[in-house]
Amino acid sequence: MEQAVKISKHRDATGCGSVPRMAKIFCAMALVAFVSLNWVVSVQGSSSAEQNMPRTLVAAADNQNTPPKGTVPEKKAAEPEKLAKQSLADKIAPPHDSAEKFVQFMKENRKEDPSFLEQRYNRYLAVVENKDLWREKESRAFLLTPREKFCRKWNLKRAYDHAFLDIKYGVTISGPHLVSRMTSALDVQPGDKVLEIGTGSGYQSAVISYLTDQVYTIEIIEKLAEETNQLYKDLAASGYPEYDNIKRKADDGYYGWEEYGPFDKIIVTCGIDHIPPPLLKQLKVGGSMVIPVGPPGAQIVMKVTKNTDQDGNVVIAREDIYHGQRKVPFVPFTKKGGGTHFNK
Repeated sequence: MEQAVKISKHRDATGCGSVPRMAKIFCAMALVAFVSLNWVVSVQGSSSAEQNMPRTLVAAADNQNTPPKGTVPEKKAAEPEKLAKQSLADKIAPPHDSAEKFVQFMKENRKEDPSFLEQRYNRYLAVVENKDLWREKESRAFLLTPREKFCRKWNLKRAYDHAFLDIKYGVTISGPHLVSRMTSALDVQPGDKVLEIGTGSGYQSAVISYLTDQVYTIEIIEKLAEETNQLYKDLAASGYPEYDNIKRKADDGYYGWEEYGPFDKIIVTCGIDHIPPPLLKQLKVGGSMVIPVGPPGAQIVMKVTKNTDQDGNVVIAREDIYHGQRKVPFVPFTKKGGGTHFNK
């Protein structure tokens, strides 16, 4: 240790020891050149090694200072929200690429009658071909809804006919093509609040219940409302719990259901010659209503959309969902206590 200390005393900052002054200068210059050369070689070598490194290893090296995936929960947190917005039709998602797969799936999962399932699937194909259904979600809703449960015994064999069927009280259950076209035009989204005017058999609201869990329906004929209310209860207890989500009441639908408004969508299943102002008022801005408008027995099924212009004024747009190709004879929009809501 002592010898090392003594030697260090004879060295200067250049590390060249006790040598003449000029020699020290040359020694220092050489030392600087040597250090610089080593630094350049080191940098080039590092760059070359990085270029030759496999991309996966480079990525791993670049990500060493980033937090692990477990500490970045944004995508994980969004998944439950996405699932919450999924409709029942999308959750159940019955196969529809073949009759055999559809019937087998529904037999196993819904315990339904194969003969009616075959009829439903065949009508589904016809409805799609006729362009009354054109999106996946409405197709699934159609296939999931047991129309035969909403028909009366005397016309049960005609459940999937392209026809209006009698359900007593002077009213009918609309045909599968019309229900499909009106549902598709409404374009219900998961979570939408939907009001139906004219519960009737209960079939239309049943279809919508597979697209959103917020369905409200009003029937003016009290006895029919009682029958359909009981039907919903019976079906909910026998494997269709989604029908319990349908809120219903017996009343004059012309005035809507202000207690639960405003609504994203409104669907009217009885004919009238004008758009009821209370329903338009209870429709949200950005919302739409499907309603048969025209003289008795010859209505045009309109899609009415409510928006605002840049000055905040309400703007109403109307569109014929059949594009001028068809008029439909709906039962009249009746008043509480008798008569109809037709102006003329």
